[in-house]
Amino acid sequence: MQNLHISLSSLPERARFRWVCAMARKLLSMELNLHLDISAFRAKVMLSNVIRKDLICLDIKSRDKLGALKEMLDMLEGIDHSFLKIRLFQNLLNREGLESTAIGRGVALPHCRTNLVDFPIVMIGWSRKGVDFESPDGKPVHLIIMVLVPQSSNVPWLDLIGDIMRVIRNDTFIRAVSAARTPEEVLQAVSDIEQGKAQPDPRKIHDHTA
Repeated sequence: MQNLHISLSSLPERARFRWVCAMARKLLSMELNLHLDISAFRAKVMLSNVIRKDLICLDIKSRDKLGALKEMLDMLEGIDHSFLKIRLFQNLLNREGLESTAIGRGVALPHCRTNLVDFPIVMIGWSRKGVDFESPDGKPVHLIIMVLVPQSSNVPWLDLIGDIMRVIRNDTFIRAVSAARTPEEVLQAVSDIEQGKAQPDPRKIHDHTA
């Protein structure tokens, strides 16, 4: 099949994000077998450049969307004031009100632009039991990647979203997170996929059900 060349620069920001999400859903569900021209949305800001081990939780306990979002926000050490967390929470809910950020195959990408942070923040959460995130495929969400971007930031945050999409399309990454016992293992999985390195099957490293 011929390469698909798509120009996103002429689309509004929300339309560009919805296009990226739509393509990710199709690729994740293996409905299409397209060879995408990655240069159309290749990341200038890489996930590995912004994710930190203290913003990775491998044991999200909440089974519902609201509880899971609150657990993710609790990882932010620099925002101790409850009022600020409530405002961030409300910003995320406003975005969820437009359309669920669950993209299928057990993955959700809650995000918002806000004046409450000074730099892009990415958090990763894993739920072993699954979270009801109103996913389009009706399945519970296990992997949650939350993205907070400053309202006035010049950082190309859609490039960051594009890199996140590229990482989570890789089934090896999902397996690696499900098997990970430390945040460092998740960081290594992100780095390996961004660099195109082959990874061993993590199920052969640990049994995460133990």
